[in-house]
Amino acid sequence: MTNIVITSIGLGRQQSGEYVYSRYRFPDGKKLRSKYFPGALFRDIKPDCLIVLLTQKAREITWEKNDMRGYMKRLCGTKTKLVPLTIPDGSNEGELWGIFSLLAGPIPHEDELIIPAKAHIMLDITHALRSLPIVVLNTLAYLARTREVTLDAIYYAAFETKANESAPAPVYALQATLLLEWASAVVEFLHSGDSTRLAQLLEDRQNEFYRDSIAATTRPRNLKSVAKALRRLSLTLDLARPVESADAAAHLLNELEQVQPDLRHAPQFTVLYDQVRAEFADFALEAKVARADTQAFMRSHLAFIAWCQRRNRLLSAAINAQEWLISWLILRDGMTDLFNREAREAKSRDLGVATLGALPRSPVPSEDWERRVRETWWNFSEVRNDIAHVGLREQPKSAEILRQSIDQLVQALREVATQS
Repeated sequence: MTNIVITSIGLGRQQSGEYVYSRYRFPDGKKLRSKYFPGALFRDIKPDCLIVLLTQKAREITWEKNDMRGYMKRLCGTKTKLVPLTIPDGSNEGELWGIFSLLAGPIPHEDELIIPAKAHIMLDITHALRSLPIVVLNTLAYLARTREVTLDAIYYAAFETKANESAPAPVYALQATLLLEWASAVVEFLHSGDSTRLAQLLEDRQNEFYRDSIAATTRPRNLKSVAKALRRLSLTLDLARPVESADAAAHLLNELEQVQPDLRHAPQFTVLYDQVRAEFADFALEAKVARADTQAFMRSHLAFIAWCQRRNRLLSAAINAQEWLISWLILRDGMTDLFNREAREAKSRDLGVATLGALPRSPVPSEDWERRVRETWWNFSEVRNDIAHVGLREQPKSAEILRQSIDQLVQALREVATQS
């Protein structure tokens, strides 16, 4: 594991490159004196590598002319790698991308990456110029996904809050890792509906309170219950199981009601609370209700299919759509047991024989809704077979055509549903 401090330095007093010795008080109460805050931070952390970001002017005046280089070299000695990195001023978009490329690339004149995989980063923004903290934070968020880099903390020495001129400047250490992890988990949830990572973060949050021996009266009690419900729902969604998914969604909604008193302990999730509820509410239905109330299940199943389509789970949408059509015809024929295997297999055979024997291979306008169902079945069969055979056919459909076909067929289901 590589521990890296990323810091920066400017031009100091009156743009002269001069800095004066100051005292700093760290969060644990330790007080250190240094000419430059990066020097005090180095002495507190003792990292494996210290990266100093410098504009060209700061390099010429502060680093070279005022010999910050010599000062930092003496501190680092031979055990810590010192990497001065000259960066653009960041005055336009091209220069901002230039900073990103430098941080994501190799050490100048070396093959080693500046920020290697699985590195642990401490970021100091005390002397950072203008937008530099934002650029570095976004770069680290990117590397967190691509190289499993961890941002352990953001440091800031607050000179402006000193009690008086001789008092030490308080140093704030903001724990940034979890914020980036929450942001990443939220993006994953909003784009795909996958809540696995959210579940892990909620579980970790509750564990923190018990690990740190916080008084029982102030501990959250239901965050892990929500996490368990989210995990179960994610698994059932991945396996495209409508009854289990609907039941898991109903259970999650109940757990979300129970967790409300604990939300003060997880403000990151509080912001997402209503979205999580809304995401799964349309198809939430307890399994016992799904088996007892066929109309409720049909509505839930159709909403589940629409959810799969919306979240680009197209294979799940296609295979469920055919099963929904079978259920529709079973009910149309006066039967009530949608889960009878023999009835479903018989109806599937009937649809296949009737479709191949009597209907054309392209949709035609018709007021006959049973005919409309059979046309839709045929088209879903074509799509489903093409997907199942992974395109290894004489004339496979393109992925884009399949997506468009599924969109159209889900709309056809909605039309069929209005005739139930």
